[in-house]
Amino acid sequence: MTLVAYNAFNGDIYYGYRYQDIEHSGCMSVTNLLKYLSLEYPDVSIYAAGNGVYLYESVFKEQLGARLNIANPLPLFCSLDSIATQSISLWQDKQYTHQLLPLYLKQYSTPTKPLIT
Repeated sequence: MTLVAYNAFNGDIYYGYRYQDIEHSGCMSVTNLLKYLSLEYPDVSIYAAGNGVYLYESVFKEQLGARLNIANPLPLFCSLDSIATQSISLWQDKQYTHQLLPLYLKQYSTPTKPLIT
């Protein structure tokens, strides 16, 4: 599994993971995400990157143990080329919003479906 986690502030992380044919992304607390991954993928090795992994490295190591592989060197952010390419593609497909609020104001952003209830 490949997991990328970015700091969403206040104990939350934006995450995206890919495992076989499964891709999922969202935002939740780091403890809930790691609990979910531990329950749903108990024996799967996880290759992790992103500034959320750096920020919560001790929690990641405590929860995932030996099956955690942190990227070395650890990329903390996605590249500007990646963001630009994705943005142009979404714009051309008319998949955009008129919302001008920063994503870290999550209560004003579109909520994601929780993985753990």
